[in-house]
Amino acid sequence: MRQSAHIIAGWGLGLALLLGVMMAQSGSSVETPSVPPHSGNAAGPNGPRVNTPPPPARKTTNPVNNQEDNSPKRTLTGIVSDSYCGRHHYLLSNANEAECTRYCIAHQARYVLVVGDRLYALQNRPGHVLDTLAGRKARVNGALIGGNVLEVDMVEPLQSQAK
Repeated sequence: MRQSAHIIAGWGLGLALLLGVMMAQSGSSVETPSVPPHSGNAAGPNGPRVNTPPPPARKTTNPVNNQEDNSPKRTLTGIVSDSYCGRHHYLLSNANEAECTRYCIAHQARYVLVVGDRLYALQNRPGHVLDTLAGRKARVNGALIGGNVLEVDMVEPLQSQAK
């Protein structure tokens, strides 16, 4: 029994010494990556360094969409609707155009202006302004972006004519 205790203690001491040596070697053998020496030429690996000014910034109407400021200004007259129904409101059977538009907007649709057969998405306008015009005829002035998006500058309701 005494002999087995000495053997276990010897193994433990040997294992501790072995681990200590391995730890010491691993600490001394860790190398930091070296930076390659500079080649000595002024050109560098990507060609000569030239101090040129950055290109001029483009003027934008909205920093989010990066469209140029010279997009054509348009005045369109149409009916304020939603992107789900467009010109034919069918989601709510017993609702008028305004109620259906408000319902669709509440369910993630976007405001659009219906002009004939075309739909123009309306951007840059608070929802409460367009909400009052839902289903009604309106005159919208703004910048036309990409042919089907109107960045709204001004909205005004039109008086409906009695038939």
